[in-house]
Amino acid sequence: MEDRHAMAIVASRTAVADGSSHSARVVNGCGYAVPAACLYATPGGVAPYRHRVLYGDTDQMGVVYYATYLRFFEGARGDWIRELGLTYAQIEERGIYLPVLEVGVRYLKPARYDDLLEIPLRVSHTRVKVRFEYKVYRAGSTEALILGHTVHACINEDGRPTRAPDWLLAAMKGAASSGPTLPEGYEP
Repeated sequence: MEDRHAMAIVASRTAVADGSSHSARVVNGCGYAVPAACLYATPGGVAPYRHRVLYGDTDQMGVVYYATYLRFFEGARGDWIRELGLTYAQIEERGIYLPVLEVGVRYLKPARYDDLLEIPLRVSHTRVKVRFEYKVYRAGSTEALILGHTVHACINEDGRPTRAPDWLLAAMKGAASSGPTLPEGYEP
C-alpha cells in the first residue's frame, strides 16, 4: 500500500503593492505585509504567489498567451518548495528530479496585460508522484480565471522512477501539518 500524504498549502511570495484601493494590510505568518483579503481563515495565513502580467506574457490581443500559465505555475511551485526550506537546485543536488508527467489547464476568463494575478496552490503526493493544483485569480477578486494542475514524477539521476526519499517526504509533511490550508470551498 502506498504511503499517501494529503496537504494543502498556499505558495507565498513577498506581497507586491498593487496600487489598488486595498488599504487593510496585515502581516502574515511569514512576515509579509499583504492585503487582508489575501489571507485565509487559518492560523498563519500565507499570501498566494503573485505575478504582474508583463507585456511579453501577452499575445497580440493583449491577453495572457495560453502557454504562459505554465510559467506562472512553475513560479508558484518554486515558491512552495522554498517554503519547505529547499530549492529545486538543492533537491537535484541530492539526486532527485521532479519532471512534469501531466499538465492540465482550463481557461475560464482571460488575464490581461498589467493584471496582478494571485495563484494559490494545493499539493498532494504519494511516494513517487506529486500533484499541484492551481487557481489563478485577479488580485482582489474571488472569480477564478484559470484552473490547472501538474503531476510530477520522482526520478533518480538515471531517469528511473524512485520513491521520494524520507527527507523530502518529511519536508512536505511538515509543510502540511504546520502550514496554512486553503479557504473553505477551494476546489480546483
